Amino acid sequence: MAKVVKLYPDKDTNLQFPGVECTVCKTAFSPEEEGGIMGHFGLIPVQFCPMCLSSCIDMVEMLQDKKEE
Repeated sequence: MAKVVKLYPDKDTNLQFPGVECTVCKTAFSPEEEGGIMGHFGLIPVQFCPMCLSSCIDMVEMLQDKKEE
């Protein structure tokens, strides 16, 4: 049996899930609060959470380093 404890009993905490889902990992996130990005690859709409966005940026940087060698 678990006990539920309200951390902020004076505040109304309606937990709502953000409406944006990451295209890669399918995690719900809020671009305004957490970061991430929303855009298009050509005509295809994409959304990347902060973790997947940083992974994509790292991958591009690694590919750029290989081209320079």
